[in-house]
Amino acid sequence: LAVDLPSGMDADSGRALGHAVRADRTATFVGWKAGFLDETGRDLLGRIEVVEIGIPEVLKQRHGRPARA
Repeated sequence: LAVDLPSGMDADSGRALGHAVRADRTATFVGWKAGFLDETGRDLLGRIEVVEIGIPEVLKQRHGRPARA
């Protein structure tokens, strides 16, 4: 289980930064990271679950999704 994103994965590009964890599941907060959309790191993520942490919807819409780190 990776929390937020797999250790060693660049959140913006999806690339492994040296050695990276290959997770079976990733619990990420609020929404997908930009790097989750790139096929480069898809095999590191496993099944992705978005966990809401109380960020108001208006802020999510204003700042867009996916998030850049």
